[in-house]
Amino acid sequence: MVDKLKEKLFAFGLFGTQARCFSEDELQSLLRQKWTEVVTKEQLEKLRQSFTQVSLEDTCAKTLPKGMCLRDALADKYIRMNTIEWKNYFCPNFNFISKEYYFVFDMLITTGEPVSTNELRLAFGIEPKKMFYIVKKLATLGYVDKMNIDGKLYLKYRKNADGSYRQEKTKGKRVSINARDHSEEGNAESGAFPEGGPDGTCAIGLCVGVPLIDTLKEMLVESRCGLCSVDVQRMLGISIKKAHKLLTKYCARNSDSIKAVNEFEGKIRRVKFYSIKEYAKSCEGRRQELLANAAVDTRHAITMEDRILAIEQQLRKNGAFPLDKRNVQEIQQRCGWKYAFDRRTLIRSALKGGFNVYTHVIGSDQPRYVVALPDVSEKDPAVTGLFSVKTKISEFEKSVLRFFVLNVRALELDNGFEPSRFRRLRMLHDYICNFMRESGLRQVPFNMDLIGCMSLSLYLRLVPIRKANFRDDLAAILEHNMDKIQAARGRLENAISIGAPFQERREMLSSSLEGHCTSSDASAGLDSIRCPAPDARMCSVGSLEEEAHTCSFKDVASGILESVRVSDCMLLHGSEIRDEFLPKFKISRYRHYLSDFEKLQIFKVMYEDGVESIAEMDVDWARVQDAIGHHDADDDYIPYEQRDSFFQSVRHFGEESFYNECFRYIANTYSGRELGIWKDRLDAFRKHTPSICPEVPRTDSDLRRDLRGLIIDIKRRLLKGEVLSLSSFKNHNAVDVEQALRMLSTDKIIAGFKSIGTLENVHLHELFRRKIEVDVGHLLFGYADAGVVRDDYYHNFYNMVYHAIITSGSIEKDILLKKVDSTIVVGMKE
Repeated sequence: MVDKLKEKLFAFGLFGTQARCFSEDELQSLLRQKWTEVVTKEQLEKLRQSFTQVSLEDTCAKTLPKGMCLRDALADKYIRMNTIEWKNYFCPNFNFISKEYYFVFDMLITTGEPVSTNELRLAFGIEPKKMFYIVKKLATLGYVDKMNIDGKLYLKYRKNADGSYRQEKTKGKRVSINARDHSEEGNAESGAFPEGGPDGTCAIGLCVGVPLIDTLKEMLVESRCGLCSVDVQRMLGISIKKAHKLLTKYCARNSDSIKAVNEFEGKIRRVKFYSIKEYAKSCEGRRQELLANAAVDTRHAITMEDRILAIEQQLRKNGAFPLDKRNVQEIQQRCGWKYAFDRRTLIRSALKGGFNVYTHVIGSDQPRYVVALPDVSEKDPAVTGLFSVKTKISEFEKSVLRFFVLNVRALELDNGFEPSRFRRLRMLHDYICNFMRESGLRQVPFNMDLIGCMSLSLYLRLVPIRKANFRDDLAAILEHNMDKIQAARGRLENAISIGAPFQERREMLSSSLEGHCTSSDASAGLDSIRCPAPDARMCSVGSLEEEAHTCSFKDVASGILESVRVSDCMLLHGSEIRDEFLPKFKISRYRHYLSDFEKLQIFKVMYEDGVESIAEMDVDWARVQDAIGHHDADDDYIPYEQRDSFFQSVRHFGEESFYNECFRYIANTYSGRELGIWKDRLDAFRKHTPSICPEVPRTDSDLRRDLRGLIIDIKRRLLKGEVLSLSSFKNHNAVDVEQALRMLSTDKIIAGFKSIGTLENVHLHELFRRKIEVDVGHLLFGYADAGVVRDDYYHNFYNMVYHAIITSGSIEKDILLKKVDSTIVVGMKE
């Protein structure tokens, strides 16, 4: 009965359950057991917050009143199994003290169902790396089963065949959390020497009559790359545990000359002991390698100092960088480490090196980490500018973005495309002629060999690319890969100079493309790639960093794109350029230029065996320009930064009121050329999306009544001789202004109105002007002060009143006011 009762209590988990879950007889049996604890709810909460294996104080059982029912006396108490007894019940052969193992086992046992690793990690605050090792250890020992459900990893506790939890203790050594392979320890304990060399022998260096500690001292002094317990075991034949104990003891006695350093060999951490002088020399050598940007060979072991040096070198550029995939890979390359770095490892290294680590949480995304120099604060632009707040964008905002910012024509000009067809033909003609002169050829095949020697700056001016920020992104990628480009260029030119087989050179080029270009594009005529780049001086990374301090990135980008040629990018392996740029390296993108050459007689085009060749000829550029015309212009071009700023300012306007609010924003913000461009784009967007300005059905009389004040304001401005502009109506809706002007034009009060974008052409109609040109200056209309009558506006108003009365003979006051659109006139009311 006790065994079944123990199984039942165990199933309630590490923290037990309320005493009322057991019967009176069961409680009496449980209270007699040494492994049972009766505790309060507060004790359990304290145990969760500050976990310990020590038994909780059991005072409840000692204070039970005699003769009272146990279920009533323990109604508010909890009963649980002792922590150590609970662990030994289901895993007596597995030693652990980590609270995370206890909590994971508790959840798996109490739920009885599969639990996802993400849920376990979030519930107990376990780091991803530690969760990985917990899962691996428990699955290896057979305590849990791993299941893949909907792409997520789930764990389920593995019960015995009869459905019970209990396991018996077996003979032999217990398994520890850190246990790996016991073959070496077993060999050492059995007296067998471990395998040392490739021939299976062990290099034993023990000398008779010489203390072991002196032998270790000699080994440490002579070592240039440190000494660890594994090295001592291999050379002296003693166990790893004894070797580590001896090394630690010697280091403690000689702390002024010996230093212990944690090194990683793959995923294995080893404690290596160095002579302080030798370790300082080693660190200085690695520092010089990093400062010189020298290529670092792949290392077998790495230390914390290596990671700190790499982080310090990475911070030399901007003072701060995000721990994203790209920067982690760069630090890995600087260290010469073939294994992927864990972000938490780099965070610990940065903190150890005295750098700042800031956490940014953007919306509901995972936290992002930024490493910065010690003097860079969290509010510094170098940190805040790394991440932009991601906000959800509606479908209407997407349409505004596409129409005003991501306009196809504007994106082409952003990336450097030359809008003038005549200038494009002239630039390509000059490049080809220069290519032919430097190559000593009279005619050249029109293939990728010709295009390959073109600078990227010229390439972007000839080929339209409709991708936002492509030019700057390309320059940034090239800046980080300049050393690879130089090496790739050297390999190909060296292969050509030594006369390498054509097949080898074609593979060097086509292997970079990997299906992005056709085989004919990649291999056609490699023998002719001998001409230098348009600017043979390659920009080194160091010079670019120095130049960046004195000029903007756009200037640096122009220098990079001018110095790198198309064929250099084709030779670049394993880069982001492969996905973004290489698909555009196709000769088909230049075919229309070939037809223009032939049609406009710029080059002589010849077709032989399916290969197009071009030869130089005299060109009448005046005739070419007349044939092309002047249709390509960038008068309506606005840079990307200004377009993006405009979108950020108007994106939150409502769809139904977008036209009026955007019109008011344009009128208040812009002037001159930009005012006209944005107004034309807004009118075009209105035609494309009529919902931004819905029409409200109103009768003509209602419309005149609603717009009466605006109509009078327009008349007043024109009568005073003002030139109308959009800024004159900042406080009015664009639709109302347009309707008021259209009504005045219909009534022949104004003339010259075509659209709201050309208000400067609006003036008074000739018929209306003749009506108000009657001279009534000698009439005072009951006013004592003649200065009131001489005011331009009132003078014209009185002229209209006088004209209406003379032509009508007699007229009612209300009809008269409607006819002249007057304001309240005190004199007439009197």
